[in-house]
Amino acid sequence: MLEALLAAAALVQPAPSEAARFAPPLDKPFAYVTVETRDDAGVERRFRSERRLVFHKEDGGYVATVTLLHAASGDGGDVGGMFAAALGALEGTPIRIHLDRAGKVTALDDRDVLWERLCTGFEAMAPDANAGRAHAIAAALRALPAGTRVAMLGSLVATVIGGGEAALAPGSEQAVSLKTRPPAGAPIAIPATQRVSIAPDGLIDIRTDAETDVPATGNQARAHLAIERHRLIDPATGLVRRSEETRRTTLSTEADQSVGISHTVTTLVPLVS
Repeated sequence: MLEALLAAAALVQPAPSEAARFAPPLDKPFAYVTVETRDDAGVERRFRSERRLVFHKEDGGYVATVTLLHAASGDGGDVGGMFAAALGALEGTPIRIHLDRAGKVTALDDRDVLWERLCTGFEAMAPDANAGRAHAIAAALRALPAGTRVAMLGSLVATVIGGGEAALAPGSEQAVSLKTRPPAGAPIAIPATQRVSIAPDGLIDIRTDAETDVPATGNQARAHLAIERHRLIDPATGLVRRSEETRRTTLSTEADQSVGISHTVTTLVPLVS
């Protein structure tokens, strides 16, 4: 889990295409909730974050203000505690993310201050048994370049921006690729099939399925990776109103097999004043 944070630099949301449709409601708050459940060989962990999101207009695009209201782990173990601590370090702080007219992240206010708080959160809250590991991860995060910091923190809002998918034609089916990180090695792109339809409530319904095999290397077991992604996008605003993703990783050796499953649900709902 923690090593995956470093790999996240290569897995941030892609920039919206030129055909992106983006017209977010202005000055109206959204409740933005993410719930992730992980099952690693029968050991389940649950993470939840609650945010408030508001878009404002500015010259050349928009400002998205994201405020983390609550971040918690239902698991009392080391990994869950460090995850909650990293997000909790930014709790209550409005994060101002600048976007161009298509919704692409271009800049971030107080970038380095926020980044240092995130790194310090790891170091301050890590259990004693993981202190060395936490310091190593914080050091690696501090070494990341400015552009990567903006992309990673900008993913707080990029996750709910549909980009070019908001302009896909209903009834279409196309071959695409999804980025993922195998159990060992660098992130890879795996082939996928994307199907587009219209949901009963008028939202664009996009379902993407991908899978691949990763051969064994060195002392690493061979792996089978499978991803199922379901996104509902508002065609009028370009915002992802609901996203659900399941990732299954099956590791196999001659003597054993283990399965890890992660399930992530993100919802974006207007707040009623």
